[in-house]
This record gives sequence, structure tokens and C-alpha cells, in this order.
Amino acid sequence: MEQKNEKILLSIPANDAKAIAALVASGRYATKTEVVRTALKNLLYRSYEPPKWDDAEMERRTKNFLNFAKEVQAKIKEKGYTRKDLDRFLEEAKEETRKEVRKMLAEAKRKRK
Repeated sequence: MEQKNEKILLSIPANDAKAIAALVASGRYATKTEVVRTALKNLLYRSYEPPKWDDAEMERRTKNFLNFAKEVQAKIKEKGYTRKDLDRFLEEAKEETRKEVRKMLAEAKRKRK
């Protein structure tokens, strides 16, 4: 049975919105929706405890991340990488990750036997 999604409107503090945008910009998540869904699933199903950062700490971390992102962008430009190069690098990294996860799962399965 297909599960239906329900849309909700959510207002959050600006610092939280910046942090979500930074997670998307990092490439760790594809969309803001994915960030929020992951956080909710962690909270609802895994008793996830979010970090207890005050506004100053969140601002510091966001600023550090944005500085890092600028450095990465400068290196990409310096090396002359194209979007196609970056997409290829990402696909190679994904495949390597898949291979490693398969190995880990196979090893865990062998250990259970």
C-alpha cells in the first residue's frame, strides 16, 4: 500500500534555516525537505537528541561552514573542474561507498552465521 504524504507549513528561526541551507549546500542532503524529513525520523523513531547549540554557537558553526564552502569553491575554480567533472567525482564516490557498505554487510552476515 502506497503511503500518502501530507504537506505542512513550518516556520523556523532564521539560524535554523541557515543551518538547513548549509547542510544542503554541503551536498550531504539534496533538498531542505530531505534535511527536515531526516531530522523528524531521527526524533520520532531513533530518540535522536539534537545538539544543544545556542544562537551564538549556531552562528559560529554556520560561518565556519560557509567559509569552508568558499574555500572549496575557490579550489574547484582553481583546478578548472567543470560541473561534469564534479558529477563524475560524486558518482565515483557513491559507487565506492556502495561497495564498502556491501562489504560491511557481507562481513556482518558472515559473523552472524
